Amino acid sequence: SAEIAWGAVPGADHYWIHMYGYAEDHENYFGASGATGAATSITLPHLFPGFWGFRFVVEAVDADGNTICVGEDEFLLPNEEGTCDDFHVTGAVLSNEDRTAIWNWTDYPGTAFYGAVMAYDAGGVLTWYSTDVYDAATTSITTEHPIEAADSDTWTLIVAAMDEHETLLCSDRATITFERAIEPVVPPTCSITLLSPREGMTNGMQPFYWTAVVGATGYRVRVYNESGALVAEGVVGPGVNSLILDVSTATIGGGFTFYVTVEALLGGSTWCQDGVTELRAAETPSGGDGGSSGGSSQCYYVTTLADPSDAGYAAPNTPANCGNGYTAGTNVEVEAHPNAGCWLNYWDGCGASGNANPVTITVNGNCTITAHLGCIQ
Repeated sequence: SAEIAWGAVPGADHYWIHMYGYAEDHENYFGASGATGAATSITLPHLFPGFWGFRFVVEAVDADGNTICVGEDEFLLPNEEGTCDDFHVTGAVLSNEDRTAIWNWTDYPGTAFYGAVMAYDAGGVLTWYSTDVYDAATTSITTEHPIEAADSDTWTLIVAAMDEHETLLCSDRATITFERAIEPVVPPTCSITLLSPREGMTNGMQPFYWTAVVGATGYRVRVYNESGALVAEGVVGPGVNSLILDVSTATIGGGFTFYVTVEALLGGSTWCQDGVTELRAAETPSGGDGGSSGGSSQCYYVTTLADPSDAGYAAPNTPANCGNGYTAGTNVEVEAHPNAGCWLNYWDGCGASGNANPVTITVNGNCTITAHLGCIQ
């Protein structure tokens, strides 16, 4: 047993008495006992067996819960450490699912009883959980450690061999760690939309735009003719939400009605997709792009990106004036569409800068504009 005494502290509403025990070369925390502000001592009638020393910390606390001051003291028992080369404790996990373990220790001569302290790892601090006493004939126990007992996977059993005078003969410890089942990672929901075109394609170079999908490893656009045959296909990596395909009569054949799909890929396989029936423009007899009256103007294409790709997307608002592209000198309005909790930081590419949304660019060649987005972390 032990008596811990301290001098009264003015303004103390109550005291906390923290208890630590020494076993082998480790210090273990056993928790705290409370005392009123009028108290100046506390008696612990029975100390934990198997420890060769104890340390006590007294904390004076005011009515608001603030620590005023602390004091501490320790004492060592006559039989320091109490370790023996021929006394051993071992532990093993029986079931990770049931969180059961088996512990064994040496049958030590002259032992009247064994004292056992169970402790768990609380963030690197060995913390007392329970104390038990076993007769001299017991050298093996099975224990259960449900999550509700203490949210810890690492448990330690300290066993002390005690003689009839409750003197420590030997002590040893063993530690086991349970393995928790790994929860399967559920990917986010996949949903994709073909933004443009949705009502008709040019008879030439056609840009396709779609919404970004969080977690997608790439995207694929496919064009099918009236017979269901695949006539055009393009694949891009993650972070890109547009591409250009040649859907001219010379490349994919005749016909006016086509079915276009955009797919979000996950590991090379289709994760989700969106599809639209498109009417393709008639072929220009002169061999032009079919989007300008003279048929001789050069068409340029704007590719829009969002960075990061899972924070939203960007797309042009200005209708195409040249085979779903733009003639030189066309002013094109591009708008960023951040997801909820995200915003546009700045534009980059196609001569754009700043964070105006939408932004207007002048097309004088094929170019890529990127909306750099920020999000709440």
